[in-house]
Parts: sequence; C-alpha cells; structure tokens
Amino acid sequence: MEELLTLKDLLIKGDVQGALIILEELEEMSRNDIIKTIRSYAVILLLHLIKQQPENRTTRSWEVSIRNSVREIQRENKRRKAGDYYLTPE
Repeated sequence: MEELLTLKDLLIKGDVQGALIILEELEEMSRNDIIKTIRSYAVILLLHLIKQQPENRTTRSWEVSIRNSVREIQRENKRRKAGDYYLTPE
C-alpha cells in the first residue's frame, strides 16, 4: 500500500522516472507472489504423488488434492493479459 501512495505522489509531482521505478518494483513483487503460490501448490502436489509410490495406493482425498493442485498451478501460471506464462516448462 505504501508503494501505491508513493507512486501517486511521484505522479502528482511529475516524476515519471521515479514512478516507473516504483512500477517495476510492484511488478516484481507481484511476480514473486505468484511464483510463491505456484511453489506452494507444487509442494502439495509432490507430497501426494510421493505418498502414492511407497504405499502403492491412493485415496480419494489425494486424487482430489492432486487434481486441484494441477488446476491451480495452471491457473496461477497463466498471465491474464499477455497470454503467456510466468514459469515455463524448463
């Protein structure tokens, strides 16, 4: 929130260069938050997949969790306006 107020002040003062720096910082913060969210879902996904191997079985809750994790990773990874992805398969 503080960054938005700073951005507003810089724009009112006409400091476009300073405003662009703040915008870049906000963009990076947003990207990092999305990557953290993807990582959290990936951990859940991997935990359930790893559990399946040694136990040689699965449960309905594991299957639902795996499906939900994959869906959320795909949803979070997609850039809304640009149409590309935050994280590539590599």
